[in-house]
Amino acid sequence: MISYTPDLTSPVVLVTPQDTSEVCDYTILWGDVPWATLAVRRVGDRISPVADHGIALVCVTPGISGALEPTWGSVAGAKITDGTAIWKVTYTLPLLEFAETVTTSTWSCDVTGVTLTAPTHTFKACTTFVSTIPSTATQIVLTNKIVTSNATPRTYERSIIIPVTTTL
Repeated sequence: MISYTPDLTSPVVLVTPQDTSEVCDYTILWGDVPWATLAVRRVGDRISPVADHGIALVCVTPGISGALEPTWGSVAGAKITDGTAIWKVTYTLPLLEFAETVTTSTWSCDVTGVTLTAPTHTFKACTTFVSTIPSTATQIVLTNKIVTSNATPRTYERSIIIPVTTTL
């Protein structure tokens, strides 16, 4: 899975090339997902506490989160152990507000003939699988448009530029 978290200053991100014979899934993380018990965590994963504490956490040591949510600190840069994973406290705000979630998500591609399948969205993540890329394509642009659940629903759109390679 290839994923990225958009921000307001970088609406387009270049990612690893996809071969025309591959099927890859792409995910846009629109905000921090809430902490979850016994979850596999990788370096760079971002979460927020289950209850809003005004902080976000970035995984700095991979592992599995604990059976109980830790007591989160509020000092920026502090490290907190959670099961075998270690988190660093940050105040970087996600694009979506704490209580705001994705209610609808649509994907599109700028190249005719590309197949987008199994689009899904969860709390703050949207995913699609990409396959059947024409061999003449040198890049494709995937665009994810979302509508959020908020007192006043908001619409966002972000794109991923994907270089394309062809295996001979």
